[in-house]
Amino acid sequence: MRPAEPWHWVGIMTDSSWVSIGPLDDIPEAEIIPVSPGGFAAIVVRRGYAVYAYEDRCTHVDYPLSTGYVDRDEIVCPWHGACFAVETGEIRCPPADGPLIAVPVRVQEGQVELCVRAGQQLADLDQ
Repeated sequence: MRPAEPWHWVGIMTDSSWVSIGPLDDIPEAEIIPVSPGGFAAIVVRRGYAVYAYEDRCTHVDYPLSTGYVDRDEIVCPWHGACFAVETGEIRCPPADGPLIAVPVRVQEGQVELCVRAGQQLADLDQ
């Protein structure tokens, strides 16, 4: 069963790092879906069976991307029009200052899970 619009899931901690945000089949394709795994703001974009996750902020002015949109293979910031590649988070058009910060994502038994650590900001995951 899909949640009511707007699409927004609050993840449930399944262990120390992977958080389920819901079934793959419930995530619509080619849309920016805001999620809050373990209390951290992230966005998820589904392309077929692939799922991509990023911190919910544009690298231009740190505004949220969750109200943006997907245009073919780009995530478009609603605030100033910066564009990022869906598959890599790389900058496609200015005024972005850097690539999006990726959040580790996996699909396990039909459930989409993001990797977060309790007490850490998403930007700190690579450290």
